[in-house]
Amino acid sequence: MPSHDVNTSNLRHLMEYYARKFTLVEQRLKVVLPDWIALAHSLRLKAALRSYLVIVEKQVKILEQFFAEENIMYDSSQPSRSMQDFVLETNWRLSHAHTNEERDAWLLASVCAVNQFKINMYEMGIGFSRSLGMDHAAQTFEDAGIYEKQLFDKLGKLAVKEINLALVEPVHITG
Repeated sequence: MPSHDVNTSNLRHLMEYYARKFTLVEQRLKVVLPDWIALAHSLRLKAALRSYLVIVEKQVKILEQFFAEENIMYDSSQPSRSMQDFVLETNWRLSHAHTNEERDAWLLASVCAVNQFKINMYEMGIGFSRSLGMDHAAQTFEDAGIYEKQLFDKLGKLAVKEINLALVEPVHITG
């Protein structure tokens, strides 16, 4: 049976892995969001993505501070493969959209997918941190998750009230 110290060490490694992973995702978003904002046609979508970029930039700073406080080393040049796939697919979809409205819908859907991915990762980090008694880390990850959930709600409302409606073809009634 493994000792408590070994289990704690393994759990700590898992927490650090997820912390590194969502930090790399945040850093990649910080790079790609300006390009995506420029491609957005809807002014509300542009505004939502600009707000998200501010939050992402803030999160990067908070996470880098967390790494320094916890003496966790990570290679920021090592990309997240998951995020690379999200970005590649999003860029491909955006480049193949036929209309501005279609591009906005793809962009919104892609950002929502990344957002859900991040929420799941932050939830894992919270669980590991709490199990380790790392309350400050758990709170840091929980705060980030709250921002992500708020964004998801905001984007969902934008999708229903504007973006998706722009793709619906008008029905012509004759007679």
